[in-house]
Amino acid sequence: MEVLNKLDSINTKQRILDVAAEMFSQKGFAATRVDKIALEAGINKALIYYYFPSKEAILDHLIESFFEEVSATSMAVIRNTVLKFKQEGRMDILPDRFEFATKNDLIEFLSDSKKYYEITLDNLIVKRQILRIITLESLSDGKHKRELFRYYAMMENVPDNQLFSAVYDVDNDFSYNAAMIFNKFFFSVIPLINFVIYSDTYAQMSGQSMEELKKLYLDSLFARFAGHIEENSIIFQSSPIL
Repeated sequence: MEVLNKLDSINTKQRILDVAAEMFSQKGFAATRVDKIALEAGINKALIYYYFPSKEAILDHLIESFFEEVSATSMAVIRNTVLKFKQEGRMDILPDRFEFATKNDLIEFLSDSKKYYEITLDNLIVKRQILRIITLESLSDGKHKRELFRYYAMMENVPDNQLFSAVYDVDNDFSYNAAMIFNKFFFSVIPLINFVIYSDTYAQMSGQSMEELKKLYLDSLFARFAGHIEENSIIFQSSPIL
């Protein structure tokens, strides 16, 4: 009985989060009322306050969970690309580039990077509603206005940035410079977000499938990426991985 009660509790909490995410993404956080969330979730309004002290606490939970997943996915990408090639002695990290031992190493790195970037893209598409909420909130004057810029924080040269530290710990030549952060944020992160939040509508209008659109996006991204390859090196400024 205790196990069933726990499962029921988990399911109820998740139902509140799912309904809230849908309503926040459609109507906006400010325009969504707790009693409407309760009605759509098929529960009593008081039960929402049992799990969350306020509507804002629901949004806090959604955003925190989202960025925890983003961080974990990004770390997995770095671990399976950058750290793997560095630890195998197939790549050196210089202040402005990745320098590969051979052309084949570079080609394999690009192939692996595209594969893991596609996994990242798929994970974000599943969380499209949360990303829409974060984007909407970035255009408001509310508490969550700067949440989108957590992506910026993931590129800072500070010890508590796990993504930076993971690479720096294996080669302290690595650091993010201002140009690299600027290019990464405005020409990699923002286009990625735009694709995720608008691609479903684009698919409806164009008659193309999401798989077709994903392929177009990834091919375009890595075609631009390939334009910044010099011999056996990748210039950091353009890398979609870091």
